[in-house]
Amino acid sequence: MDAIEVMVMISNPDDFISWNAQRKVERYKRVIDWHDYITRLHETGKVRQVWGSHQLLSRAKFVTSLGLLVAVYQVESWREFDELLLNDPLRDISQYVTTPLTPLFEDREADLQRYEQHKQKLLGGKDDMGRLIYSAYRSLYNQPPDYFGKYDYIQPQNLPTDINVVEQPGDPLQILIMGVNPDEYITLWDDTHKLIHHEKVTWWHDYTAMLIHQDKISHAWGTHDFCYLSGMSAVSASAVVVYKPRNYDEFDTLYRLDPIRDTTQFWSILLQPIADQRRMDEERLKRANP
Repeated sequence: MDAIEVMVMISNPDDFISWNAQRKVERYKRVIDWHDYITRLHETGKVRQVWGSHQLLSRAKFVTSLGLLVAVYQVESWREFDELLLNDPLRDISQYVTTPLTPLFEDREADLQRYEQHKQKLLGGKDDMGRLIYSAYRSLYNQPPDYFGKYDYIQPQNLPTDINVVEQPGDPLQILIMGVNPDEYITLWDDTHKLIHHEKVTWWHDYTAMLIHQDKISHAWGTHDFCYLSGMSAVSASAVVVYKPRNYDEFDTLYRLDPIRDTTQFWSILLQPIADQRRMDEERLKRANP
């Protein structure tokens, strides 16, 4: 059986700001226990990548998150994953996002197949007039970007992170981007608009191929189709990419080339080495419990 990869993101609960001092200290202690736990899992290969996050939280609204933790689990079965999370010291006092990952190459093949199948279903039975109407509608949207078809596709290596490395002056940034379909994909877009979006998603794979070729992406995954456990959702699949630009100016330049930048919802997380995150978490505990 192939290994199962799951990205797990952990943050404090939304009501954390209202907790009393003692409850906060107890969670700070659990965070240090989590660092010990994740170190053991990293040593045994059950967690291959793990990051902390810088305190760049939101540019649009106030948020309570004090430190997002990110880990990629690699397990042999879902039962094993359940057992690992059962032993997670933060499991019952934190918020979690769990995303089942797939190799980006497999995600690309699925996206290409989806586009061709959708195109055949939409246009296969149309007469000349119907195709003419589609062509006129399609002309209102962007054409393929200059980089389309110019780069051979290679799977990023997704190397394990070094759990002891610390950030040094001059190191590239590490910015995790997760993109998902907008809610209106389900509620507002007609089949033609969806087809055009599917076409742009295929361009996105050429975009990532270009950035991998330029060594501006360190890790990338697709995701298995998955929605919400606790309610209905318009989101079914997404992709996860870790950029490594020199600075935010370069990131802005690269990000603007994303062909689905204006039609997709994104999370962006400024990552930091987990060793630096641990040092900050230990300092926070020390200050809260002198």
